[in-house]
Amino acid sequence: MKDNVYIDSENFQLSLHIERFDNDAQGLLHVNVISNMVSANAEMEVSLKDYEKFVESIQEMHQNLCGETIIAEPYGDKQFLKLIMDNHTGHVSVNGELASRFNGHTQYVSIENEFDQSSLNCTRDD
Repeated sequence: MKDNVYIDSENFQLSLHIERFDNDAQGLLHVNVISNMVSANAEMEVSLKDYEKFVESIQEMHQNLCGETIIAEPYGDKQFLKLIMDNHTGHVSVNGELASRFNGHTQYVSIENEFDQSSLNCTRDD
């Protein structure tokens, strides 16, 4: 499984890093988002199978020029990221809800952006 995923467009950047634990089906997904002038860092506990399916769906959307995928935290803050590609408009819509904790405080951020489908080609590395 690849540990890092990057999506980069002119006004939207998404970086994902999955942290796996020994003999566990869950992982800690580190999310970094820059959407126009808003940025957020969050951590989501997700199923490793759900993460891999999410990344594979993004790659399929890039090839097929349509589709939809979501990665969601099944409990806790109910964080999620959702991508939808509409082949009629040629755009990818992204929305999500993220939560970040620092010094005992929780910050919630709603993300919503749209960009050209040519930017969806995500890159992966170990």
